[in-house]
Amino acid sequence: MRLTSHDPSLKLYFERELTALDYSLEKIEKQKPPQCRIEIQTFGDFRCTINDQEPSHDNYALQSRRLLAYFINNSLISQKGVRKTRIIDDLWQDGSLQFLDKRFRQTLYRLRKTFNGNGEDNNFIIKSDENELYKLSFPSQVFCDANRFAEHYKKGNEAKLIHSEFQTVTEFEMAVRLYRGDFLSNFDEIWSQPLRSRLQSDYSEMIDCLCEFYWNRKEYSMIVGYAQQFNRLVLYDEMGLFWLIKGLLGQRKRCVAEVEYRNWTKQMEEELELEPELTYEDIKQAKNFRELGSY
Repeated sequence: MRLTSHDPSLKLYFERELTALDYSLEKIEKQKPPQCRIEIQTFGDFRCTINDQEPSHDNYALQSRRLLAYFINNSLISQKGVRKTRIIDDLWQDGSLQFLDKRFRQTLYRLRKTFNGNGEDNNFIIKSDENELYKLSFPSQVFCDANRFAEHYKKGNEAKLIHSEFQTVTEFEMAVRLYRGDFLSNFDEIWSQPLRSRLQSDYSEMIDCLCEFYWNRKEYSMIVGYAQQFNRLVLYDEMGLFWLIKGLLGQRKRCVAEVEYRNWTKQMEEELELEPELTYEDIKQAKNFRELGSY
């Protein structure tokens, strides 16, 4: 029997097929294991959540957190991974080679168990290859703020090269939202300090770029907002004071700008016991916006 577009049998046929397809898809969805969502915060206080819950401390003890922080630090420096001997040298110095090797393997086992649900040697988060190189992977279900920060910074600079100003600003704004403080501030160790300094420098560069962009557009409130954010997170840096004063003067808040300047110099004297150079005396004395814009 040939079915035509007006034949009610054709409609009934497709309704049955669609119902069967929906049922099959529903069964497949039920059979799929729930996806594990992992969020890692490295700026400011170091913390990790799995499906919005803190990991169990049975496996995620201090040494496991320290090893995870170390892997994140290394993954942002090099994609090649790091050898076991280097990890042991950086994290644990005291003890025999046999003892330290055992400690590393136990800590790695617990860390894998935290994120994988078992202690098997798999590559869900941490993986090693035949060359004894260990590294971190960032699959789609893992959100790491430092990794995203680095991606936005890279894309923003790539947009700069092709003179795509708005794309640069978009990427930089997404990056600076992720910066909540010093990278791995809980782990103030030799291996974390170089990258911490580099990421802070990248953050400063992006804030400067954003403030310059909004200065040219005369959006002074945006400048003040970014400068205040910068000054909360990066102490004793003149760039933040520079843009805060320029933004406030742009808003015609000269008295507020002078108070901010006096507070900053006083803080420098009290906290650092330094006599700060009056680098921004010219800004204090600026009487009009044309003069201010030349600095």
